[in-house]
Amino acid sequence: MASYLEKKYLGESYLQLFKQYVDGSTELDDRYIGSDLQDTIENMRHTIMCNVRSDPDVQMGQWWFDNMTDYINILKATQDHIAGHIVSGLEAEIQQQWNSLVASICIMSGAVVLLFLVIISVHRLTKRLQSFAVTLQEKTVALNIERKRSENLLNELMPPNVARKLMANQPVEPEAFQAVTIFFSDIVGFTSISSKSSPLQVIDMLNMLYKTFDETLDLYQVYKVETIGDAYMIASGLPVRNEEGHAAEMGELALELRDTICNMVVPHIPDHPIRVRIGLNSGSVVSGVVGYKMPRYCLFGDTVNVASRMESSGVPAKIQISGSTFQELSRHEGFVMEQRGEVEIKGKGTMLTYFLVGRTTFVPRRSKDPDSMGG
Repeated sequence: MASYLEKKYLGESYLQLFKQYVDGSTELDDRYIGSDLQDTIENMRHTIMCNVRSDPDVQMGQWWFDNMTDYINILKATQDHIAGHIVSGLEAEIQQQWNSLVASICIMSGAVVLLFLVIISVHRLTKRLQSFAVTLQEKTVALNIERKRSENLLNELMPPNVARKLMANQPVEPEAFQAVTIFFSDIVGFTSISSKSSPLQVIDMLNMLYKTFDETLDLYQVYKVETIGDAYMIASGLPVRNEEGHAAEMGELALELRDTICNMVVPHIPDHPIRVRIGLNSGSVVSGVVGYKMPRYCLFGDTVNVASRMESSGVPAKIQISGSTFQELSRHEGFVMEQRGEVEIKGKGTMLTYFLVGRTTFVPRRSKDPDSMGG
């Protein structure tokens, strides 16, 4: 009896717990609870629990069996309903979990694809950045080379201090120099030589001649101002001041250039020697930069004009100097000069001029390069 009651109450507790989690009615609610069958079974249970003794009755046994059969059928239907509900819940849960799994797989797949695309994009971007960095480095090196080349070219065209101011966009103020010697030279018969030569031949001849000039200038304290055609202009005493030795530097340079050029011939006319006229004058000048688009470093003053006249009125293969240069060179020992006499100078009238003949102890500051000779 105790086992029966324990199982009865345990079953009822399970049934009540089930009803808390299941929505809607069950077979037990619809067909048993509140029905005559429930009352009959409850009465019969009460009788059993009270241990009421009675004579065996087949009809009562049959009636009990039929009622219990109905009750068992109702319990079976309830069990089936519970099982169906559990299966449906499990299927719904499985479907929900499956949908969640599919969604997670899709999200994961999308994330993997997106990550792959991001990796490819980052890789390509990195390669482009590396390529750009290499290109930028190459361009920077090329730019530095070109800038250095431009600076060197500007330093060739301008004094270094003037070039630095121009590159810094600073104004270049005119500057006065009180002690300067100016050198002018040109080729004797240049017009006649040009008429017998092609333009390329004339250019080759001037390049050969100016190469000799430029190589020699590097050994003296002088500054190349400009070249115009066959004319060559040099100054000593600027832009670096040399008030004591400007005339001596220019005198030694003029002697070396004269001696070197006397051994040269026109390359394409081997029997035609190259001869130059050279003129020197000393005095004061003013320097300045003229022009903005193509600035030029120019010298101004009467000293420049007289030096030009010393060259134009000179004698081939000789160095004509003015009285001021004669006085400057006289302060230095070793220079051999002779008086030419009075010469009519355009714009100046008659002037007493001199020839710089040589020097008693003159030693050229460099050995002559045979390749720069004309023959």
